[in-house]
Amino acid sequence: MRRGRTARRRRRRAVRTRGALVLDAEWTDLRDWCRAQGMPATKLALARFPDTCRGMMATAEIRAGEDLVRVPERLLVTASRVRRATLARARTPSTSAWRLSEHQALAYWVYAEAAASQPSAWRRYTRTIPADFDSVPLSALSGDCPSDSLSTATPAAQWVATHLPRAAARRAAEQQTRLFDDWTRTRAVLATVGAAPPTDWRRYVWAWLAVNTRCIHLGRPAEGGQDTIALAPVLDMLNHSHHAKIATRFDSARGQFVIQTLRGYRKGEEVFISYGPHDNAFLLAEYGFVSAGNPHQALELDREVDAWLGAAACGGDALAAALRRHGLWGDFTLSLDDPDPSYRLQAALRLGLAARETGLGAGGAVATWERWRRGVRACDSNEAAMAAAMQQWIQRTCRTVAGASGQMVRDAQAAAQQPPAPGRPHRFLAHCLGVIWLEAHETARRWASCQPGDAGSASACAGAQL
Repeated sequence: MRRGRTARRRRRRAVRTRGALVLDAEWTDLRDWCRAQGMPATKLALARFPDTCRGMMATAEIRAGEDLVRVPERLLVTASRVRRATLARARTPSTSAWRLSEHQALAYWVYAEAAASQPSAWRRYTRTIPADFDSVPLSALSGDCPSDSLSTATPAAQWVATHLPRAAARRAAEQQTRLFDDWTRTRAVLATVGAAPPTDWRRYVWAWLAVNTRCIHLGRPAEGGQDTIALAPVLDMLNHSHHAKIATRFDSARGQFVIQTLRGYRKGEEVFISYGPHDNAFLLAEYGFVSAGNPHQALELDREVDAWLGAAACGGDALAAALRRHGLWGDFTLSLDDPDPSYRLQAALRLGLAARETGLGAGGAVATWERWRRGVRACDSNEAAMAAAMQQWIQRTCRTVAGASGQMVRDAQAAAQQPPAPGRPHRFLAHCLGVIWLEAHETARRWASCQPGDAGSASACAGAQL
């Protein structure tokens, strides 16, 4: 019987989503070792996929409500485990001297395992950790020497720094501060207990990123209430999807960390977990990838609003202070899925426009704005004028943003197509930046495409088509 067009499309889509099994020695050794350590059998196997590269594939049908993986507590690398092992080897063991955070302890463990001349049994796990995290912006910006500031000493780092979205750049700067603090603290604490401190900055950056990108949250403190995060073999090979629906728990009766899927998978499909409801700037900065069609994506206009209010001759500082006083400063966003600007952006625009275009001044504008914030309705003519002014500001600003983001898209796409070479950004990082800037460009174009006065409200911007 001849299949119809819909059936053929479904078959092609199923072929594209099926993975090719990975049977290298590193994976098979890890799988066999974990089974020997008491990890129950799963319906998961390591595979390579067209869109996500390496991930976990269903080797049989998985029904909603099934456990994806159970990791015995003995295979969870926690700060408590690292503490005991380190103090056991220390020349001057003293629990009072141990003051490392969980992330610091786990990063030191990964570093020490990789640097050990005589690898432990955990080598079966640590050698499956990626050899680099070059798609994470911090890897390019952390520099060759310890520092609490991002480095742009290389051409690749300069390119990354100038092409990062603002939210990702802020997060990378925060990460660098934590990274340097963790390096400094770890060296000081280990010197106190007589253990060998880390000496190779680049190796420590790699170990720190290994923990940052791969650790799991236990959901409740384990091992006597001390541990909340851990490294977990096999489990950390599951990729993220915003479509994934999972539940996690620690099974105290069996001493196992459990991940349960709340949706089913066909044999050959990639199986996902969710890292949380994050936008792509967060995913890139924290994990080194982006999620196409991310429902949490939005266009941030923080810099534009800050500059606009700062240039106000009627007391921009007082206007910003009013927003901060009510917890409404920052996160000024527009979305393709929401017909209205975010509440924070509406609040900032209403306040700034009241001060700049009505002649009320900062004091009068804040008083008028406070009445709006409390829900006191203005007369229809004033409300229509305010909505039109908001729409004009959004349209004008988004035209500028669309132009700048369009250039970023072209730069990123060109970099992603270049062959790897010293001084060039990582190709996958450039690809991810291209995805983020393209989303920003499309959102800005959509909101800029309406004409002032359309439907008499700012929400008309969201209704215009590209």
